[in-house]
Amino acid sequence: MKTRCISKDMMDIVDIWKNQFPSYNVYFHDDSAVDALFYDSGNYWSDIFPQLQQLMTSCVKYGSAMKIDIWRVLILYRYGGIYSDIDNAPGPKLTEFTIEKNASAFFLSDGWDRPSHWLHGMEPNHPISFHTMLVIFENLLKLTNVSKVRLVHVTGPEALRQGYTTAISTGENDLRKPYQEKLVYKFAYRDYVYQNNNEKVPYSSIMNSNSNDNSNTTTTTMITKKERIQIEMNISHWTKIVYKAVDIPTGMCIDYIYENALKHQLERQYAK
Repeated sequence: MKTRCISKDMMDIVDIWKNQFPSYNVYFHDDSAVDALFYDSGNYWSDIFPQLQQLMTSCVKYGSAMKIDIWRVLILYRYGGIYSDIDNAPGPKLTEFTIEKNASAFFLSDGWDRPSHWLHGMEPNHPISFHTMLVIFENLLKLTNVSKVRLVHVTGPEALRQGYTTAISTGENDLRKPYQEKLVYKFAYRDYVYQNNNEKVPYSSIMNSNSNDNSNTTTTTMITKKERIQIEMNISHWTKIVYKAVDIPTGMCIDYIYENALKHQLERQYAK
């Protein structure tokens, strides 16, 4: 988020969440809050994911969407709860009573039958979050060009699917014990979420007039509710941000790791 102002459409979504999850608190995270999870947590991540800071600094250069993919995994690993994209509202079938008390995680099914990346819930320290981070780390290390990243596969829905599959599978020849105490639910998409994708709503914009009386004209057009939320809250879909991205450095992830390692080594030598 780039603003602390909440549009009316967004408040309507918040009200739905509050009505259907009355015992939950709703939190918005702006850019500063996102960075705080990565960098202001002391040594919290050093024992859990010791490679995190190195990979974030060296290889996560493909815009904010890449960072948010990683953030949404880490925020639930540390605190638990429900993550939702900003324009999602729970459908009539998704309430806090839908989620069984013994559930450790829940997802919806996306269009490819993957666990939903844009709305899901987990308890803290869940193995799905942990294994998803390991998948992301592996994908980052394999990047041959940090300026050209297939986000869906490297840090996004496909990475979550692999982490999910690893956590609930028993491995080759069933030699691996599953996390039996971690009951995971995956619900159908229909009636569980409302994404504001296609509903058309009016949007009025004021344009300066060319007349001498300095009057303005108001133009009203029909756009989707999702587009109106994005305009009024000054946010953009990640695909548009990536398309506009410029001056992203090229190169292999492992080369940047090596360069930064040498840099830090020299800094420590000069500091002595």
